[in-house]
Amino acid sequence: MALGSVALLKAELERAGIMSKRREGADGELSGGKRFSRGALDLMLQNWLYRGNVAHKKKIYPGLHEAMPGEEG
Repeated sequence: MALGSVALLKAELERAGIMSKRREGADGELSGGKRFSRGALDLMLQNWLYRGNVAHKKKIYPGLHEAMPGEEG
């Protein structure tokens, strides 16, 4: 499903109740479990791995895994 904008993606994640991963630090402090910000989503969508690529020896190549929907290239 290609939504076409980070704002629409953020709204869809909120509608579906999808939150960031909840983690416990070494000191027992909990973090995460929050809504995704537009900035965080934008950074994730710029990540070459989510676009279906892999890295080897400091070069990026097309991977054998599927890209996130709408993120080919």
